[in-house]
Order: sequence, then structure tokens, then C-alpha cells
Amino acid sequence: MLQRVFVSAAIACTALLGVAIFLLVASHCNLDPRQHSVSITGDCHVTVANGYIEFFNDAEYGPYRGSIVAILDDQGNSHPPIERTGFGETWGVYYRHLRWLDSGDVIWTVAISLVYPLVLFSILPVTWGWCRWRHTHRLRKDSSPGAQP
Repeated sequence: MLQRVFVSAAIACTALLGVAIFLLVASHCNLDPRQHSVSITGDCHVTVANGYIEFFNDAEYGPYRGSIVAILDDQGNSHPPIERTGFGETWGVYYRHLRWLDSGDVIWTVAISLVYPLVLFSILPVTWGWCRWRHTHRLRKDSSPGAQP
């Protein structure tokens, strides 16, 4: 029973690995995320770009990629006033959350490198292949003419 579950999970992971490879290739096709995204909810959309899967909230604006959203004066105050949180590309993850204080509008983006699903979904198929190879190799060794009982 456990072996069937393992093989079924390996097959499912192989299919998901194929999807991740397809998304990686598609991410380098210079698609417009405003036209080529999938809406999960009204405030959550997903697209692929430059080797990343990107989740964002504003379908008209698209994922935030570092464009100018405010201007700083001599004292360092932004106009319009904006609250920024997040971090740049760290270990294949990018996060930005911008909130305009005067209107309450929000733009957020989370981008995750497609390397993570590629590695994750390849673990079970590689493990299954290695176990299968070991089992086959052991059977050949045991059935050879000089093998001892």
C-alpha cells in the first residue's frame, strides 16, 4: 500500500514538474502581466515573468517592479505620502507592499523563483527512479550465474 502511495505521489510530482518547466519557459516570453495573468480572487492575481511566479493585487497596474510611485522632497518626505514595506530579491523571493497614506490605496507583490517548485517537484521522481534503478540492479546481481543463494 505504501509503495502505491509513493508511486502515485511520484507520478503527480512528475506532472507538476512538467507544469513548472512549462511556466519557467513561459516566464521568459516577455508576456504582459496585465493581459496574461490568472485571477485567483478579485484582489489576487498570478503571472510568470523572468523565472518568477508573481502574485499581486492590482490587475490594472500589474505586479510592482520598482517603478516610481512617489517623489521625495529635500527633507526626504514622499509626495504623495506613502508607507513602504518589503524586501528585494533575497534567496529568490521578492516582496513589496506600498500603501498611500492619503487615499489608503495599496499595491503589493510577492514573487517566488521558479527554482523552488522545480527542486521540490523533482525530489520524489528522482527518488523513485533511484529506488527503481537500485531494485533492478540488485535483481540482476542476484540472478547472475555466479550469485550465491
